[in-house]
Amino acid sequence: MEITTRTHKDVTVIEVEGDVDLSTSPRMRAAILEGFKRKEGRVLVDLTYVRHIDSSGLATLVEGLQLANRGGGRFAICGVENTVRDVFAIAHLGDVFDIYQDQNQAFSSL
Repeated sequence: MEITTRTHKDVTVIEVEGDVDLSTSPRMRAAILEGFKRKEGRVLVDLTYVRHIDSSGLATLVEGLQLANRGGGRFAICGVENTVRDVFAIAHLGDVFDIYQDQNQAFSSL
């Protein structure tokens, strides 16, 4: 799994590529935690190039949402496609997160 982190205006963008599973989700978690250390507290996780996500990856995303809710920040996800979308649906998480089609759509709402 590859993670690229950058800032767009006041949003920390975490672009994830590859599989998010038990062995890789701690790296995504670290990136999310680092994003919330910024004063803006706005984090966008881009899953466009994620092929597979398991329950540990979902738990990491839920933790990010909880951090945002506790700290008054914002947490959103974009690029949820195909297999990953199916996993969100099976876990009944599709309505829990702010999910956007792409980064541009997310930026207009965050």
